[in-house]
Amino acid sequence: MMTLSPIKERSAVSYNDKSMKQIGWTKQFSKVAILLAISGTATRQSFAQSLASWQSGQRPPLKPDGKLGKTTWKRMKPMLVRVVAAVGSLPTWVNLPPARPQQSEIVPLGLPGGIGGSSWMGAARHEMVGWNLERSGMTARQQRATEESTDMDESYFAASPRWGNVTHDLGVGPGRQNRDWCAAFVNYCLHRAGFSHTGSAGAGSFAKRSHWSFNSLEEPRVGCVIVLGARPGSHVGFLADGTSLPTNPRGDVEVRELPRRGVLLLGGNQSQRVCEKRFRRSLVSARGSNGVVSPYFWPLQGAANCNISFPTARRHGCNYTHNG
Repeated sequence: MMTLSPIKERSAVSYNDKSMKQIGWTKQFSKVAILLAISGTATRQSFAQSLASWQSGQRPPLKPDGKLGKTTWKRMKPMLVRVVAAVGSLPTWVNLPPARPQQSEIVPLGLPGGIGGSSWMGAARHEMVGWNLERSGMTARQQRATEESTDMDESYFAASPRWGNVTHDLGVGPGRQNRDWCAAFVNYCLHRAGFSHTGSAGAGSFAKRSHWSFNSLEEPRVGCVIVLGARPGSHVGFLADGTSLPTNPRGDVEVRELPRRGVLLLGGNQSQRVCEKRFRRSLVSARGSNGVVSPYFWPLQGAANCNISFPTARRHGCNYTHNG
């Protein structure tokens, strides 16, 4: 019997959770369960293990990864025609979105100022270390698809319940799954450090002063929130190196050209993980609470109105680290 390693099992569970509706196999789960010789109460983990064994036993064999993707489904679907589905209840996880992590699960770090004097940057680097540790036990193939081999990114959506002024399950936007999690990561780090944040899974939300509290700096500073791409923005992360970026100590900042090597950001959903990466995209500017227009957004301590548990379109201040 084929047995998945713990890392491969987590990868399969995460993949199946994200793709089950898109592939469409949940509608025939009862037949799939009979084909895999599992019960209707199978867990996500036992389902992935049984599927891997089934994949390895096919002729020609399928990749035994425990993931019910398009290739496996194409091979399996014709076989289900001859299977008579048993009457019974489905496991609770089938055809349901993964449960959103609760705000209470985001534990305050209580860190002093990180690099650049920002505690949120300390939170971001703490997460990067965690991803690096997770990757250290992976194969080269798994490292190239890190996001598929872990569910660490899904916890960030506890701080980002909004997308397009609508509340979605686990960061799911209209017609898409939670593949875009750069904004969720930035929200998570700011929330965990106790600073204002947008509560939105859209990168462009950080270029809107109505969504959160920030100053726009006249000079780049490590730890600034940077929004990239044409408005409203296609990516967001924390500035990891401000060398050679445009400055204007007397007022607004215009970014006509980036340094030759681009801008270095520490962020999520960068090469499918949390890491530092350089980008050549344009920077999005906005007017901060201090009246300055620039692309260097410095988070402020928001009012005591962090409302992730009851998401609204209002800005997200955050003081929960001080209130316990």
